[in-house]
Amino acid sequence: MVAFITTSLLAPFRSSAQNADTRLAGRIELVRLVDVSASRLRIDIQYEESQLRQQVTLRLTEGLTDEELWALTNRLLAANGFTTVEVAGTDLLSVVRVGDAPGLARIGGELAIESSRRPGFEATVLRAANIPAQELLEALRPAISKNGQITLLGRGGLILIQDLAPRLDQTVELAARIDVPGEAALVERVEPSHLSATRLASGVAQAVTARDLVAGRPLTGKLLPMEGSTTLLLVAPRAELDSWRSLLQAVDRPEPVERREYRPLHFGLDEVASLLQQLFGEQEGAIDIVTDSLTDSLLVRATPTQHERIIELMDRLDAVDAPSRQSMRTYAVRNRPVDEVASLLENLLSSGAVSTPASQDSVVPTGTAGEPELQAAPTGVREAGPTPGLVITADEGTSSIIASGEPRLLDELERMLQTIDKRQPQVMLEVTIVALSQSESLDFGVELEKIEMSGNTLFRLASLFGLSSASEGTRTVSDASGLTGVILNPGDFSVVVRALETVNDGRSISSPRVLVNNNEQATLDAITEEPFLSVNASDTVATTSFGGAAQAGTQVTLRPQIAEGDHLILEYDISLSSFVGDSSDPALPPPRQDSSLSSIATIPDGYAIVLGGLDLSQEGDAETRIPLLGRIPILGNLFKNQSRSQSNTKFYVLIRASVMRGEKFEALKYLSRQTTEQLGVDDGWPVVEPRLIQ
Repeated sequence: MVAFITTSLLAPFRSSAQNADTRLAGRIELVRLVDVSASRLRIDIQYEESQLRQQVTLRLTEGLTDEELWALTNRLLAANGFTTVEVAGTDLLSVVRVGDAPGLARIGGELAIESSRRPGFEATVLRAANIPAQELLEALRPAISKNGQITLLGRGGLILIQDLAPRLDQTVELAARIDVPGEAALVERVEPSHLSATRLASGVAQAVTARDLVAGRPLTGKLLPMEGSTTLLLVAPRAELDSWRSLLQAVDRPEPVERREYRPLHFGLDEVASLLQQLFGEQEGAIDIVTDSLTDSLLVRATPTQHERIIELMDRLDAVDAPSRQSMRTYAVRNRPVDEVASLLENLLSSGAVSTPASQDSVVPTGTAGEPELQAAPTGVREAGPTPGLVITADEGTSSIIASGEPRLLDELERMLQTIDKRQPQVMLEVTIVALSQSESLDFGVELEKIEMSGNTLFRLASLFGLSSASEGTRTVSDASGLTGVILNPGDFSVVVRALETVNDGRSISSPRVLVNNNEQATLDAITEEPFLSVNASDTVATTSFGGAAQAGTQVTLRPQIAEGDHLILEYDISLSSFVGDSSDPALPPPRQDSSLSSIATIPDGYAIVLGGLDLSQEGDAETRIPLLGRIPILGNLFKNQSRSQSNTKFYVLIRASVMRGEKFEALKYLSRQTTEQLGVDDGWPVVEPRLIQ
């Protein structure tokens, strides 16, 4: 479809004054830009609207004059593969593809059209006046763009040049410089090795100025950067070429490499490092980036030119507003309770563990590229602004932490989670409680009794200690343990001898085992309860009820902490109690003996340590005797009752702690398999047996 513009399309781009400059900003379609330019400059133009739907982005700080607006339009058309031509036989300008322009552009001998209304692609004819036309053509050929053409017309020294208008102007100007009387200027194409074409041309220009001041005469020639190209054209007399080449070689050297430090204020180190790697590809030159998580900074080794681009990028990132910086991430918690991890993170955040750096410092080397010495540089310094805090939510259903905040803070949160959420090794605790008891007692007593009658008088002489009893005038001896000797002559005399020795040697062993995580508490209890009664007496009635229960047994509390070198810091509390007799009253609990150990110790991994050694010894020597007679040596044993006892109780505790560090619980499986085999219990796993394959 062919479209013709009207002046009403210009209204959105004009100010109140008719002659004001045109202001453009934002994204605009090429067809819209062509319409605006044609209306502003009052140019008749035709084009296919469907071919010009590409959009371009403009950021212009100042308005454009008519000539600048038309030049911008033609440049953007050429960048998208189109241009404007004045077709022969018509007064209209046409928008055509650049490849079709040489066959459509009208050939003019002079460039007489106003510069503000010139087409983007033109054709003109030059005549060689001072040098051969073929030589002039070859000299001008490097100046022609890839879309242009240069052709020799006949033998009259005419040269046809067809190219984009800016390149055509350069070529015509270059032809005027070359086609002069006298020594011919040579044209060379210069390919920079290290610097860009623009920086090389600027550096050589400064070097030429300094050289002219020193030499006292100007250096003949000119170095032209080609628009839209990475090459330069050197135009100079043959005698000056060596001087130009020396300057080019001296200036076109690699830039020194510097190391600087950058601290992103809002975004993560890994994200910024990845962005820098994408910004400087192989064509831009490699840069070295080190992510320093200790100082929360990036150490970048690059050229000064590259550092300038990095500083621009960092400024742009730091200028992003707070709502645009907010991000949300989900972190899986695999080894600890999610509520516990969330609470710990909130405590760290409230204490200021995650904060924004106060400033951004660039760091540059003070010596050569090989010296690591660093010095703070003023470039890139930025003050930190307010930082939105992190919002942390614990999701128990998925055992994950959901966090919202700036990317840099989220990266620090992720590093903290990697440190906090680690699977702790387990500790197998084996406690062996040994109670040894030894007791020995000896009871020996002799009773004598003599009865005499003299007339009506009865005489009775006795040495009694409760070994026998009198019944109806006759002394009887009940059955009892031990040796009992009795001589009875009823009504006359009696002798009772009783001897008993008791020896007791006992051992009690309790060996519980428990598996506990590092820094967690394990408790083992084996309790026996002895009930007793409670009597409530009143004026009329007494009631008996359950008064409670006395407890005795073994109580073990352990808390292991794995230290360096697989040593363990063990906090233990061990209590062993037992009933030592019957209660003297049903309303009272029975007597109880307690033994306990409590301490904190460092023990080796896998070894059994012995604690306790509580030794309780008791000795008793009781004697009931007849005064004076009982003191007679040897013979005095007939007039006494003796009881001797001796007891000894020892209490030991053996603790073995074994650290289970295997990622696949190999040690725990091995110990469990041993126990199940000893108990004859099937663990449910299939047994793999060898099989003969024929």
